[in-house]
Amino acid sequence: MVNFYTIRLRLSELKSSSPETDVLLKISGPSAILSDDFVIKKINPAFASLLGLSNTSILHKSLFELSPFELEEKTFRKVTFPHQVTCSIKPHTKTGSSGASVILLIKLIQGDPNTLFLELVPLEIKPQSPPEPGKGFDLSFMENFNDLFFYETRFQNKSESYRVTDSVKKITGYSSKELGGFRGKLLQLIHEEDAAKTIKELNSLKVSGKQRFDTLNFRIRRKDGDIRWLREYILFLPDEDKTGYQTFSIVIDLTDLKKHEHEFIEERNQLIEKSEAKDRFINILSHDLRAPFTSILGFAEILLNESELGQNEKTEYLNYIYDASQNQLQFINYLLDWSRLRTGSLKIEPQRLKVLMIVYNCISALTGNAIRKNIDIQTDISENLYIQADERLISQVIMNLLNNAIKFSNENSVIEITASLFNPTQMEFTIKDQGVGISPEDQQKIFSIEKTYSREGTKGEKGSGFGLALVKEIIEKHGGEIWFYSEEGKGTEFHFTVPLPANSILVVHDEPGALDSINDLLRTSFPEFSIVTAENGFEAMGINIEENPNLIITKHDLPLMNGLQLIESLKKSDYELRTPVIILLDENDPAEIRKYQSAGVKSILIGEVKRDQLISAVSAELHK
Repeated sequence: MVNFYTIRLRLSELKSSSPETDVLLKISGPSAILSDDFVIKKINPAFASLLGLSNTSILHKSLFELSPFELEEKTFRKVTFPHQVTCSIKPHTKTGSSGASVILLIKLIQGDPNTLFLELVPLEIKPQSPPEPGKGFDLSFMENFNDLFFYETRFQNKSESYRVTDSVKKITGYSSKELGGFRGKLLQLIHEEDAAKTIKELNSLKVSGKQRFDTLNFRIRRKDGDIRWLREYILFLPDEDKTGYQTFSIVIDLTDLKKHEHEFIEERNQLIEKSEAKDRFINILSHDLRAPFTSILGFAEILLNESELGQNEKTEYLNYIYDASQNQLQFINYLLDWSRLRTGSLKIEPQRLKVLMIVYNCISALTGNAIRKNIDIQTDISENLYIQADERLISQVIMNLLNNAIKFSNENSVIEITASLFNPTQMEFTIKDQGVGISPEDQQKIFSIEKTYSREGTKGEKGSGFGLALVKEIIEKHGGEIWFYSEEGKGTEFHFTVPLPANSILVVHDEPGALDSINDLLRTSFPEFSIVTAENGFEAMGINIEENPNLIITKHDLPLMNGLQLIESLKKSDYELRTPVIILLDENDPAEIRKYQSAGVKSILIGEVKRDQLISAVSAELHK
C-alpha cells in the first residue's frame, strides 16, 4: 500500500508560539511545526503515533535525525515553499514490529520567515486530489468551540458542494442545513458594506489559479439581526487540470475582540484628549497666576522708589494692588475648590435646605454691590421650597451667579431670582439680569477651564474668569445641570437644577401599639411623606444620616438613650438642629421641658397623643 501525505491548511501569520498553531495541529492529520532550520517545535499526538516515538525523542530534534525517515538533507536545504519531497518510512505497529517500507510524499508550507508547517495525511492507492467535501477528516471535536467553525467547499464541472461544521449555528444563528440552502452560502450573510470587498478578495484567489492562502475580515448579519465580526483563514487549492478548486477555511468570531479594540481606542483617545487638555490648562493657569503680579510688583516698586508721589497717586496705586490681590486670592480659592471637587477630596455633604433662606443669605452678602449701582434684586420663591444640597457649595453657586449679574448689569436695572419645581426630583433656579449680555463667540468659553473667560463689569469690576467653571463642577457633582440664554445688549439668564429632598418623617418609639397608631395617622394625613420608624435612639441616628428626614417625632423615654440625649447626638453633626423635632412627654415635667427648649425644640406634646394635636404640630413644623 502506498500512502500519500499532503498539506491541509496553514495560517498567513503562522508562528510557532501563536495560539493558531494549536488549532492547526488539532484539525490536521499527523503534523508538526518546524523552525526554518527544520528543528521540530510542536507536534500533535498523531505524528508521534505514526513514528512510534515519544514526544521527548521528537521535540527539539532535527527532522533529519528521526530514524524512521529516510530523507536527503541536501534536498530540503534548497527548498522553495510550498515544497514536497518523497521519502520512505517503516510504520510503527502496536506489537512494536515494523511493517513494510512505505513511500511518503511530504509537503511543507512556510508560515512567517522562521516557521514551517509539515503535515502527513494518508490516502490510499496513489497521490490524488484532496477529498470531496463531506469525505474529509473528522471535525466533530470542533463542535465544542463557541467562537469558530470549519468551512470547506468544492467546485468542479460547474457544480459546487460544501461542508460546514454544526458550530456555525453558534456564530451565525443558522444551522448548516439552512446555510446550505442559501445561493451564496456564507457570502449571503456578509454585511452589505463589506460584501463587495470580500467578494473581490475571494475572486482574486480564484483568478490566480495557484495555491494561495489569505485572511479575510468582514461582518455578517446573524439570523436574529445582530452584527458579528468574523475572520476567515482560507486556503485555496486549484485542481491540477485547473477545471476546479477546493477551499478550506477556519472562521473565527472576532466580535468581542473588536468590541474591546473599540473600547481601547476610545479610552486611548480620551486619555490623549485629557492629557492635552491638562497641558493647555496648565499653560493658561501659569499665565493667569503670573500676569497680575507683574502689575502688582510694578506699582509696589513705584511706591517704594518714588518718595515725591502725591497722596492721591499713592492711594490709587494701593487700591489697584489691593483689588488685584483680592481677585488673585479669589481665583486661587476657586481653583483649589475646583481641584478638590475633581479629585474627591472635597466631600459634598447634602442636607435639607430651605431655598428662600439660602437665597436671602446670598443677597444679603452682595447687597452693598447692588446698592452702589442702584440695582433692584427681586425674588419669586415660595416659602415652602426645599432642596437637598451642600449649603456652602450651593451658596457659592448662587453668590457667583448673582455677583456676575450685578457686575454686568447697568445702573438702575433689575435682577430677578426665581425657584420652582423642574420635575418630580429637581428644583430649578433662574437668575436673570438686564445687562450687557454675552457675545456668541464668548458663549462657548464661559464654562471652559481651557479658555479662561474674563472681562470687566459695567463699572470696571474685575473677575477671576474661573468662577463659572467651578459653578458647573459644583452643580454636576450635585447631579444637576446648568445652562443659560444670553443676547448682547439685552441681558443673560442662568438656569440650574438641584435635587429635591426625599419627603419623610422619622418616628422614634419603643411601644409597637402606639407606633402603629402614629404611623397610620401620619400616612392618612400626610400621604406625600414616607414614614420611617426606629425603636431606639441609636437606630434613629443611623436612619437620620441615610434618610435626612423632614421631621423627627420621638418619645422622651427610650431604651439606651432618651430623647434629649438623641437630640444632643444629632446636634454634633447638625449644630443648629435644622431638622425640626417633636417630643412626646408622658408627664408635664417643667425641668425636662426647659432642657428641650434650650436644645432648640419648639414642639413638645404632653400626655396621651391626640389626633388633632399631633396633626397640628406636624403641619406647623413641616411648613416653617
